[in-house]
Amino acid sequence: MYFYLRVSFWSTMNNPMHRYIIGFMLSLALTAIPLLLLWWYVGAHSQYLSRDMLYAAFVLCAVAQMWVQLYFFLHLGQEATPRWRSMALYFALVVVV
Repeated sequence: MYFYLRVSFWSTMNNPMHRYIIGFMLSLALTAIPLLLLWWYVGAHSQYLSRDMLYAAFVLCAVAQMWVQLYFFLHLGQEATPRWRSMALYFALVVVV
């Protein structure tokens, strides 16, 4: 049996399963962050966060979540034709806006 030690973290990104696992973990984190912020906002009775800061954090996490979904699961940066890349990005922007 041949074991291969990979020194660099980014060299493991060539394995498709590693890309899915990293994308899944980032998706979980970007879903949990707004939930925890909302719990903190309600629990502290808006003492530390304003409503506008909460909305900005939600939008920031949503845009980051969109990027993670497009990059890690839809493989947006890996196709040969850039036309589909731009169409998928425009559709995602229409959905967010």
